[in-house]
Amino acid sequence: NGTANGNPATNFASGVRGKARVFTNSTADYISEPATISTMGIAAAGSISTWVYPTPTINNNDSIVSDVQGATYYGDFGFFGGGSNTLRANIYDSGGLKGVTSTAISLNNWHFLTMTWDSGTLKFYIDSNLVGSTAGGAIATITGATMQIGAVQTWKAMAGNIDETMITKNVLT
Repeated sequence: NGTANGNPATNFASGVRGKARVFTNSTADYISEPATISTMGIAAAGSISTWVYPTPTINNNDSIVSDVQGATYYGDFGFFGGGSNTLRANIYDSGGLKGVTSTAISLNNWHFLTMTWDSGTLKFYIDSNLVGSTAGGAIATITGATMQIGAVQTWKAMAGNIDETMITKNVLT
C-alpha cells in the first residue's frame, strides 16, 4: 500500500509470487509507507517478514525494510545489511538499539527474513531458521518515523529485489 519512488515504481523482476520490486542501491529508490509503529499498534509485540534477493553485495546499514526517524536515522525496527554479506534485525527500545546479525548469506538467491518481538525478546530468522535472539523491550515509538522499503531516506539503500513484505501485530511462529 506504499508509494514507490525511483526504480521500484517502474521496474519489476520475477518474485517469489508474481513480481518483485527492483532496487538499485540508490537512495532515490524506495517505497514509503505512512504507517508507523504508533499507527499500526505493534510496539509491544509483532512481526515483520519479507523476501529479499540481494545483489551484488550487502553493505553495513543497507536498508531492506525499516521504520526510521528523520536525519538521526534512529530506527524503530528493521532489516539492514550487517556488512560482508550479513543481515541484521534491529529494534530500538527505551534502552537503545538491540540487534541480531547473521552469518554471511548467499547472494543472487531468494531469502525469507522474519523478525519477531514479544515479552522482551527479539528473534531473527532467515529461511525459517533461527539466527539468534536478544533481550529487548517494547519498541520505542519515535515521533516522525516513516516506514520505508529499500532505503533509509537519503542515507543507505540496498541493491536487489524485495517481495511480499508483511508487518503484523501477531508474533509469527
